[in-house]
Amino acid sequence: MTKLFSYKTFYIGFICIISNSAFANSTAFLTKSYPDTIDVTQIVSTEKEIQRLRQVQKKFDHQVTGFYLPLGKQLVVNVEVITASEGNVLPKIVIGTPSRAGNTRTEISLVAGLNTISSGIHGGGMVYLRYVSNVDNPTGRARVSFSAASEHIRAPHFIFGVTSPAEFISLMELYQTPDVIFSSDDAVVVVSRAAAIKYLLM
Repeated sequence: MTKLFSYKTFYIGFICIISNSAFANSTAFLTKSYPDTIDVTQIVSTEKEIQRLRQVQKKFDHQVTGFYLPLGKQLVVNVEVITASEGNVLPKIVIGTPSRAGNTRTEISLVAGLNTISSGIHGGGMVYLRYVSNVDNPTGRARVSFSAASEHIRAPHFIFGVTSPAEFISLMELYQTPDVIFSSDDAVVVVSRAAAIKYLLM
């Protein structure tokens, strides 16, 4: 594997899932791969935005983590409240990519402190955080830390403006997850590993 097609070409030609991000004006966009701790700012939900903008297309109101949870493995995270939200709502963990063919999606509410998501309640997949509100001007901020006891693994993650093509090739060789992910502050793209190798790496 020696060549990576341009990110723009990938958007146009080989999309499996792409959505306008709801995170462009928040602090949720990752600036480095695989952080053990992520500070998440609550945003207005995609359902609320659809009503406000009178649009059909949903924004992607999930936070990319770069992690993948294999089927049959458990996920362990710790949640700390930084700023309380209205109604004391906390983030959720989402396992599985929305609209990804053949992919199950499980959304699990988190509580303050340690959370263990057992192997029997999810179908495996990419791991996301979702911290949304159906009211205007949400106030919540939380810190989610991935425990060393957790069985999540890293997936190849290309961050636009952060990851170089050479680095992504190394990530593809190092992490053998079924799905790979591309993200920016405007879009998220998830494809199978096989498709990434076939269309992007030569």
